[in-house]
Amino acid sequence: RVEGYKTALEELRRRYHGNTAEKEEEVAALEQNVSQLTEKVEVLQEERSLLHGQVKGLKEALERAQSSATRHKREATQLTLRVNALKTSLSQAINIAEQSTLHKLELARSYRYQSFKLSREGQMNWQLLTIGLGK
Repeated sequence: RVEGYKTALEELRRRYHGNTAEKEEEVAALEQNVSQLTEKVEVLQEERSLLHGQVKGLKEALERAQSSATRHKREATQLTLRVNALKTSLSQAINIAEQSTLHKLELARSYRYQSFKLSREGQMNWQLLTIGLGK
């Protein structure tokens, strides 16, 4: 009977050690899985951080681009207004120049007429004078 207990006890010890070794292997495998998953989580967190930085950079670039586009649009509007003002000034200058030229032509025509008239009167006076002196 004692021999049976000893055999049974040995069997229980063998099973216990077998189960313990099996459980240790399972625990080691689970720890390895946890380690691998922890590494993957760290890699994913790094990628997330990088992506977050990229998104932030893209948002900032978009804001700068929008600001720049708004500024360029405002500048284009100001330039358009300036060009239109210059066109108006040029048109006015052309009109003034045309009026001045017409006025000068009228003065020249008047001067030529006056010169012709004076010349004609001078010729007539000369003729009268020469006729009067000839007598």
